[in-house]
Formats: sequence, C-alpha cells, structure tokens
Amino acid sequence: MKKHSFQYIIMLFSILLTTAIHSSCSDSPDIAEEESIENNEDGNENNGNSSDIEESISQIITEWGESAGYVIANMQNYDMSVSEEDFLLFNGKGTDRSVSYQFHEGGLCAAAILIPTTDVQTDIQLAPEGYIYLGNQESTAVYMNQDKNTFITAYREDAYQVIGFTPIVSSAFENLPPIIVTTNAAESIGYTSAKVSGTVTGIEGATNAKIYVYYDMLPTFPAETNKTAELGSNLSVTLSGLEMGTTYYYCTTVCIDNIYYYGNTNSFTTLKEKTYAIGDFYPNATSPEGVVFYIEDGGKHGKIVSLDNEKRMKWDTNSIGCQYYGNTNSVDGSRNTMSTSSSLVGGWCYNHGDGWYCPAKGELIKLNKAIKEVNAALSSKGYDTIDGFFWSSTEYANNEAYIVCVSAYGYMGYTGGWSGNNTKNQNNSVCAIKKF
Repeated sequence: MKKHSFQYIIMLFSILLTTAIHSSCSDSPDIAEEESIENNEDGNENNGNSSDIEESISQIITEWGESAGYVIANMQNYDMSVSEEDFLLFNGKGTDRSVSYQFHEGGLCAAAILIPTTDVQTDIQLAPEGYIYLGNQESTAVYMNQDKNTFITAYREDAYQVIGFTPIVSSAFENLPPIIVTTNAAESIGYTSAKVSGTVTGIEGATNAKIYVYYDMLPTFPAETNKTAELGSNLSVTLSGLEMGTTYYYCTTVCIDNIYYYGNTNSFTTLKEKTYAIGDFYPNATSPEGVVFYIEDGGKHGKIVSLDNEKRMKWDTNSIGCQYYGNTNSVDGSRNTMSTSSSLVGGWCYNHGDGWYCPAKGELIKLNKAIKEVNAALSSKGYDTIDGFFWSSTEYANNEAYIVCVSAYGYMGYTGGWSGNNTKNQNNSVCAIKKF
C-alpha cells in the first residue's frame, strides 16, 4: 500500500475546490438557503438519499489523463457553467450539486463534487466500494483505492461537503517527488526468525523520517501490532522470537511528521520443526549422512544408520587374550567403549565422525525391523544394502561379543533379528549408527 503526503493532495484541492465553490455559489447563491427552508417546512432533515449521492459520486470518476473533450462528453447529467484553461465546472441538472475538473498538460489530474450539507452526509460510508480509509489530515478525511489508482479527500467548506478525487501518482505532482516505500521479500527464514527489509525513495530531504517494519499473524496490522525498532541505514532487520510453522505478514513503514507511508504487504512462513519417518535420509536427501531406522517424539528424534557398511571386520585380533571393555549395555551402544583402531570394528565406526558409534545388540535388532525401508533408501542412491551378521558393541565375554542377523529375507539360514555370540577375531559385517 502506498500513501503519498496528505499535504500535497490538500494543496492541489485547495486550489481546485476553492475555485469550484466560489463559482458554484456565485451561480446559485440562494439554493442551499432555499432548500434548507423547504426541508424545515416539510419536517425533513434531508432532501437527498444515499444511493442518489453515491451515484453522483460514481458518475464523476473517469480515467486519469483523459482530455477535457472526453470529460465533457461524459457529463450528460450536468450542465457546464465554467470553462477555463485547465479547468471545467458543471452544475447538476435539477440538483444543487457541482462538479469540477482540473487538467494538467491536457490530461485530467483532479476532480471534485460539491454536495450541500443539507443532503445526506456522504463521508466514507457512501464512497465507491473498495476505498480504504487512511486517516485525517487537517480535518480532511483521506481514502485510497489502489486498483483505481485514486485518492479521495472529503471535508466541509461552508455549506458544502467537498469530495475530491486525484490519482495516487499524477504528473501534476512532478515537482513533488512521491514517497515510495517497497517491502522486499524475506530472507534467511528459520524456525523462529527471518530477515526482512525494504527500500524507500523520496525522503532524502526529510531529516525526521523514521523507518520501521510492522509484522503480525494477520494481514490487517491492528493498532497493537508488532513494530520493530527504527531501522538502520541498511533498512533491514532480523525478526526473532517467532513461532515455528507460522505465516507472518509484514510491511515497511515510514513515519514523517506523524504521517505514515506504508509499503506493500508481504508474507513468509517460518519453518516447521523437522520430523522424520523410517527410511528417510538424514538430514535431507540432497546431502545425506545416513538413513533413519528408529524414531521417537513423533519423528523429531531418533537414530540413523551409516550409508556404508563393511562386510569383513574383526572386533579384536586375539581370540584368547582379547581385552575386555565391560560393554554390557545392550540398548545404547554410545555407552559402550571400544578400540579406536581403524582396522577394528570400534575404530571404523568412530572414524565416521562426531556422534557415530557401533550399535548395541538391541539397536541392531531395531535396525532389522526397519531393514526393508532402510535398504530401499540405500539402493535408491546406489549405496550397498545391509544384509548379513553384524557386530554389536555389546560384549558376551572377554573374547566374545554379540552378533545380530540383520537381513530382510534371512541370511545363511538365520532369520533377521536372530542374535548370538561370536569370538572377537572372527570377520563379520559392521555398520555405524548415530542419534539425532
């Protein structure tokens, strides 16, 4: 939405409408007085009606920039009373209403209708549909319709109510550069924050201009809406403390002398907290670290298995004198401690990076339950699928550890999920897992 300075509009109409009022009054000086007397005798407060006045208002609206000849040809319900250079005045046939037009360089740049105050009061309730009330300036109500590219100003002058029209952008204002406020698209949209910015032109000489961003979950921006602190020279600000997965509306706003100029309204939606399903790539399919095989908290947290797996690897190298680490945890392999040698199972898992470890026996059993979804994801990107006996980090004795058959259709006569113990210097498969 754009607001141009009310003062500019009022200045233009003060010239146009003062001429119109004086001309109208000189042509029919006693109309308002006579009409008022008639109304009092009849006991009526008004001699007009809302639909009649609304029709009168609608009749004078035409295309901005049209010639005087075009306007005259379309004023069938009015008689022309004054024709001067760049100015026309019409009186309504059978009414005491007057309409004035002003031209700039041959093109229509302003219009006004004068209605006696004894008629039904018009104000915004009777203005053509689609006009938005912008506020009052010096007892003048101002309205706007962007689609029609038109401002309306309404005020009272002696015995008349004056309703004026002017384009939002007119060549009549060529020496008064308009203030143009633009709201840019949001950037860096996160879960609870987003960066918004705007551009402003036409305020170069306004030393008291203040620029803000209004934002809210509603596009109407009520009076109590959120307003950022005054923006710096880069005209951008990062909104924080927002709700996840929520649409926000925002617009850049300039305030000069308590007059507000609004930019267009844009919107953005903060990110929802990411949730995962079994078989999803983590953190995404574009650059995955692994495949989800277990979830909790509605998919907000869980465990992933590595994209690769090693088919032949030893837990330890000495079947009799193996070191016993005391790895008794069978549900959380991150609590078990293993050798960091890259040639052994533990080191192979740790070398995947921070947070990766050799799964406990129970974690391999959970992996087996999701193996079809996991293997489908792995094969979709050309990775080796998981199938065989896999080492766990859970020890059975000093020289033995548990293995689990992880297989979609069984392996060497064993069904998926079977577990047993094997000497640590035997070769079995290994995969790494990680929590998220």
